[in-house]
Amino acid sequence: MNVVTRLREYAGRYAKCFFWGGIELKVCYIYYFIEPIKEQYHDDGSTAFLEIDIPGTEYHYKASLLGTEDVPNMLRISISYVNEDKIPEISLNAIQSIKEHMFSTLRISYDPSLQFSKISLWNFIDKGNPPGLSVKLQEKYNSVPVNREIIKNNFTSTWENRYLIKLLTDGLNEDLPLYYRYLSFYRILEDSYKNNGKWDSEYDILLNKFNDQYISKEYSKLSISGYIETLRNRCAHGRFIFKKTDERGITQLDNKGLLELQEFMPLMIEIVVTSINSNKDTVGKFIVGLNRK
Repeated sequence: MNVVTRLREYAGRYAKCFFWGGIELKVCYIYYFIEPIKEQYHDDGSTAFLEIDIPGTEYHYKASLLGTEDVPNMLRISISYVNEDKIPEISLNAIQSIKEHMFSTLRISYDPSLQFSKISLWNFIDKGNPPGLSVKLQEKYNSVPVNREIIKNNFTSTWENRYLIKLLTDGLNEDLPLYYRYLSFYRILEDSYKNNGKWDSEYDILLNKFNDQYISKEYSKLSISGYIETLRNRCAHGRFIFKKTDERGITQLDNKGLLELQEFMPLMIEIVVTSINSNKDTVGKFIVGLNRK
């Protein structure tokens, strides 16, 4: 289900301006939509039924639920005292934490099946004026014809390797948490190249094919195998202790860790797809294609 129309009509209000050191201050409003998606959304400051202040070091944050107490339909996160029409980079981790903690709180306090849409919008309003949002959203289902022969052939040819295919589709599923997706890919590599707790020589041969690409991207000073293992540990453990490092494992709350993981995922996908296609149990049965966008 893709959003094909995203019309934004922001109500600008300029009655009163706030200045700090000659700079006009604004409030950044970020909106996350709770499924199911409606056709129209409005925010003039009157539809928030819950507001929670969250003091920050550089900025002041507020989490607001919009809609009704029976049917919340939006989460609005506001950042006060912004001096340009740009979300401050220093606020990205705070925004991610507020969003994900509200998501968790709504699931344990309101509806355990609640989902946020992938759609998010933001705007900037002069400090001292109420929020201004008027947006129309239209969703349409992809009309993709079903090819019965392809489905039948793919089902039967991959049946004996359904374990790998399940891990692959979990890793590609953008609705799942990123750290879970990475661990799914890692398990594919483990299944193919790890014996008695040790990686075999074929694993080194596989990774050598991608070493130049890995180095050119400057992901890390670690070797490619070391970096894959480090990311695995950070995704799998509550705390990651490595030499002088002692940090929490990557979760949806960790914006910095998620960004690092997200950057590496395209290469990880290439490695995993190559691994499956060269697996002795899959050769001659099926080939996984790689869709490069």
